[in-house]
Amino acid sequence: MKARDGLLGYLILSPHVLVVALHASSFSPKIRHGRSAPSAAAILGSQQQQQHASRCGHVQATVQESPGEEAVAYGTDAAPNDEAQWPYDWRKHWYAVGYDRDIVEGPKPFAVSIFDEPLMLYRDTSGALQCVSDFCPHRAAKLSEGQITEEGNIECLYHGWQFEGSKGTCVKVPQLPEGATPPRAATLRVYPLAVNEGVVYVWMGENPWGEGAKDILPIPSTPDHLDENKVA
Repeated sequence: MKARDGLLGYLILSPHVLVVALHASSFSPKIRHGRSAPSAAAILGSQQQQQHASRCGHVQATVQESPGEEAVAYGTDAAPNDEAQWPYDWRKHWYAVGYDRDIVEGPKPFAVSIFDEPLMLYRDTSGALQCVSDFCPHRAAKLSEGQITEEGNIECLYHGWQFEGSKGTCVKVPQLPEGATPPRAATLRVYPLAVNEGVVYVWMGENPWGEGAKDILPIPSTPDHLDENKVA
């Protein structure tokens, strides 16, 4: 790359690193005087180029020492898997919500919250743990303020709507005529659960990729060399 006026060295470009190597002598930028102001067409063209670079994944930086100096732009191409294009998703992980021994079978569900998202945990009649959204689709009441029926259904405190926890489907609406089918839209979101070393974990991912990733990403556990009581 040809060195600019006053720049005694060269530029090293890589997908992530921009290095300016200077000569041992001091570098003083040369201010260019006597240049005419850029035209409106030139400014518009520069803006269009920057927008195009942004859409194509280019990162550009413009250096200008003073209003009278010509601006110099240095750019790098973003890597295909750059974090700007693939932001980290904190939801696609297992999160601890409590101890398995504390969530006992009974009529009272347990309320927790992850990312300010209300969840409800309980044990069904078989003793299996279930986790659903703590949000009744009827009037947005907190289901954790209700109860677990003898049949193992979640019953809302306010209007008595009942839900089956493993699938989240509404199974009873007292206000409907006998034999009528509850609306399919009245369905709770069900969260995958896992228990490891006595700790209950909830998977917060919500898209197809996340549903597959929960089988790939390991559930947090204590390394063997840190657990004195772990039996092989």
